[in-house]
Amino acid sequence: MSAPVFISFSSHDRKAAETIYKAVEQRGLQCWISSRNIGPGENFQEAITRAIRGAKVMILVFSANANNSLEVKKEIALAGRYNVIVVPVRVEDVVPNDALSYELAVRQWIDLFDNWEDAIERLVVQLNAVIQLDAATVPTGDGAASAPVPAPATPPQPTRTATEPGRPSLLPIIAAVAVVILVVLAGAAWFLWPAPEKQTAQQAPAPTNAPPPAAAAPTPAPPAAAPTTPPLHDALLARLVSAIPRGGETFHEPAARAYAAALPHKAQAVPASGAGHWETSERPTPESASEGVLEGCQVEYGEPCMLTALDDTIQPVSPDGKWPTHDMSRPRYAGEFDPAQIPGNPLLRERTDVLGYKAAAASKAAAFHPARGRFFVMTAAASQYTAEEQALKRCNDDPVRNGSGGPCFLYAVENRVVLPLRLRQPLSEPPTAAAEPKPATQPAPQAQPIAAVPKPAELKPRTFRDCPNCPEMLVVPAGKFDMGAADGEQERFEVPANLAGFEQPRHEVTIGKPFALAKFEVTRGEFAAFVKATNFHIAPGCVAPGEAVLGRRNAELSWQNPGFPQTDRDPVVCVNGPDINAYLGWLQKTTGKPYRLASEAEFEYAVRGGTTTPFYWGADADKVCEYENIGDQSAAEGFRQVGFAAMPCRDGFVQTAPVGSFKPNPFGLYDMLGNVWEITADCWAGNYVGAPNDGSARTGSDCGMHAARKGSFGNGRPAFFRAAHRFSEPVGIKRNRSGFRVALSLP
Repeated sequence: MSAPVFISFSSHDRKAAETIYKAVEQRGLQCWISSRNIGPGENFQEAITRAIRGAKVMILVFSANANNSLEVKKEIALAGRYNVIVVPVRVEDVVPNDALSYELAVRQWIDLFDNWEDAIERLVVQLNAVIQLDAATVPTGDGAASAPVPAPATPPQPTRTATEPGRPSLLPIIAAVAVVILVVLAGAAWFLWPAPEKQTAQQAPAPTNAPPPAAAAPTPAPPAAAPTTPPLHDALLARLVSAIPRGGETFHEPAARAYAAALPHKAQAVPASGAGHWETSERPTPESASEGVLEGCQVEYGEPCMLTALDDTIQPVSPDGKWPTHDMSRPRYAGEFDPAQIPGNPLLRERTDVLGYKAAAASKAAAFHPARGRFFVMTAAASQYTAEEQALKRCNDDPVRNGSGGPCFLYAVENRVVLPLRLRQPLSEPPTAAAEPKPATQPAPQAQPIAAVPKPAELKPRTFRDCPNCPEMLVVPAGKFDMGAADGEQERFEVPANLAGFEQPRHEVTIGKPFALAKFEVTRGEFAAFVKATNFHIAPGCVAPGEAVLGRRNAELSWQNPGFPQTDRDPVVCVNGPDINAYLGWLQKTTGKPYRLASEAEFEYAVRGGTTTPFYWGADADKVCEYENIGDQSAAEGFRQVGFAAMPCRDGFVQTAPVGSFKPNPFGLYDMLGNVWEITADCWAGNYVGAPNDGSARTGSDCGMHAARKGSFGNGRPAFFRAAHRFSEPVGIKRNRSGFRVALSLP
């Protein structure tokens, strides 16, 4: 089986690829994707070849993973062999490596990470143009699979087909025909674009001005619906009269007629106050129609709604003569941003920009409209007000909705969901003139030379251990350093755009007095001593990304069984925030000293060890295997994952390595950029704006997430094991590549 659109992607980008193909198919184009279309036992290579040979266009889901995917390179080569047009869509802000740059140099890129709605619209228009142009220039009679046979009916127009590589064509004639066809298609694509989207909604405004829009949209009712229209129309009209008594005939009649003419699966709802009505149609299932109409109605009117009709069935009235109201399926749209809580179309909850919103760079905002479930995000804006203003503008300018249903709602401000407030204007205050110069004054201190810390040769590491089973501690000297990525560093090491803001602005931090940091990550043996001494119980369950469970929680894994063999000298993994706090409490009670986690500033200061380069050994990432256990050739061979990003060296370990297996940094600390991730004491913040400059931890932001540091044995890209690299980690999650080390304030 083949389809007009072939989806090419790295296995690491499967989620993004599946979201894209669903969005494309929802708009009426059939796709072929290996994760769905290759059956059990089918030969993978043969199926891929057949699918590409039968396709007319290939969507290349491009990312850093695709840059390193051998399978993607093979599929692009096959596309060239069979004259299949390749349309690259980027889900990350990365550029092709040397192996792909020549092939993709002249392609028209579509970026999905910036503005998903606009990008998908442009993608589908482009796909339609390619497919319809191919159909127009290759007459096939009934469209059967024998299309490769040249059609003798059009001798003046020699053509090539997707299954005839190498056949010459008359380019001038085809170009002339293509120009005419593309002009026609551009208008047709704009007119027809919204129609294939099966999950749509339309709102009937309040009775005073509702009738014209309600009647206009569904006027061209399909002839097939005529036999069922009269009884459905009459029954619904009676229900609307009873539910919205003040609507009047000029409102009830068009609303009933519009619904009767709409295509299934469809549903209609009325707010309990009778202020208007909301309907949705062309949903994939009755359940989806019911969910969508109740969500849209409640979001618009701010109250639970009554379901009046579902497909051709009028909903019954309760015995007391009252219509039952239904709260929307997910009634709580408040608190922290969660894609699963977004109302409407389930597919938008899988979009890459939506999934990455919470970790995206501030200032940011999201806007929403229940008609067609439209959702727009704005990140890395100049100010919070600008982010909210631009998100609403994108939503209100949406050509797919074309103004139906009125203005959009502000869905989220930063990571806080504000949809229940039903705001149609920015929530934040516009920046004042006094506040504007503030960023301009910050670079001055950043430009000053870094105050010297003791040179490595002058350091005399002092270590101690407060009990036989306590971690070995090392005294870190006082000093100053510049925290964050240096100019040009992120570009050089291709830091993804959605992560770059985490490391900015660079700022000077003063560590005013020495402190102690564990020389190594807390080991499995040290943690076992705590468990034995306290009888502490840790429930099993751990996430193992990149391995058999592919990021899902595995109930069988634990700190004692992380899914791979360990010694007592390996770092303990599969522990979360509560487990770490219990361990710290035991240390405090055992030693009488205030053991804690290091602040994020203390950790980066200790990592750098007095250096200013991206890595504490210098600027050459290829030397990493001398100093750290990261994603190397050993890990690539062990994981056996297609497209696994790996450094070209070998450190000899697939998963964790015993602590201290590599060279120390200039302060005498080990495994400071690799082996396992480490959580810090700081609550997560998406950038360094307002960060303390005295080395203390930030505790006033998102404490459900903590700032984490380092790369791990599964990270093979230099961007992820630089000294400046940081990311957020949920406090409650356990991973088999995440551990910790302890710190101690000195008297």
